[in-house]
Amino acid sequence: MGDIYLEHLDALISAQWQSIFASALAPEVEKILNSKDKRIYAIYMCQVYHYAYHTPRSLAQAAANLFNEDLRLMHHFLEHAVEENGHDMMAYHDLKAMGILLKSREDMPPSLPSTEIMIAYVKFLSLSKEPFRSLGYHYWIEQPYQYIETFMQTLCDKLRLEESQFLFYKNHKRIDAKHGKDVQAILIDYCKTEQQWESVYSVTMTTMKQFMNIIIEIIEEYNKLKNGQDSSFKILNAVVTA
Repeated sequence: MGDIYLEHLDALISAQWQSIFASALAPEVEKILNSKDKRIYAIYMCQVYHYAYHTPRSLAQAAANLFNEDLRLMHHFLEHAVEENGHDMMAYHDLKAMGILLKSREDMPPSLPSTEIMIAYVKFLSLSKEPFRSLGYHYWIEQPYQYIETFMQTLCDKLRLEESQFLFYKNHKRIDAKHGKDVQAILIDYCKTEQQWESVYSVTMTTMKQFMNIIIEIIEEYNKLKNGQDSSFKILNAVVTA
C-alpha cells in the first residue's frame, strides 16, 4: 500500500520541479549564467551553508521529540542527524575556494528571509506533535538529482567552476544516495494511513514552494550586487568573473 502513496509523492515532486524550471524566472537565470558571473552561485551557496548548518540540529530535535514514541523513527532521525553534521563546512570551503575572504563563520553573509522561513518551518515540524511530517521535506531535498543534474552541470560549465568550488554538490550527490533510500524506507514503514501521507504531501509541496521563494530572493540580492546597491553580500564581490 505504501508504494502507491510513494508513487503519488514522486509524481507531486516531479510536477513541482517541472513548474520550477518552467517558471518566468528561468530566462533570467539563464541570462545570469551566460554572463559567467559567479556571484549568483556564491549567494546560493551562502544559503546552502545556513540550512545545512541547521539540518542536523532539526533532525536531532525530531529524534528527541517527546511526542514521538516510535523507536524506528527516533533511530532514523538520530542516524541522519549524525550523518548530516558538519556539511555546512563543505559549503563554507566551496565559497573560500572561489576567493571569498572568509576567515571564520562570522564572516558568512546572512541567511535570506525565505531561507530563515524554511529553516524555522522545518524546526517547527521537528518539535511538533507529529515530527514524522518533516520527512516530507527530507524526502525531496535528499534526492533532487534526477531533476537538477542537467541544470547543475550547465551552471558549473557556464560559470567555469573549478572542482574545488563545486564539492558540496558532488559530495552530496554521493552521500544522498543513501539518505534518499533511508527516508523512503522509513516513510513506507511509518506512514500507515491516508491522513499521514496527506500530511507528508502537504509538507513536500509547502517546502518546495518555499525553495522557489529562496531562489527569487537570491536573484534579487544578485541584482543588488550587479547594480552596485548596498547589500549584506558585498563580500562576494571578491569573486572574479570568468
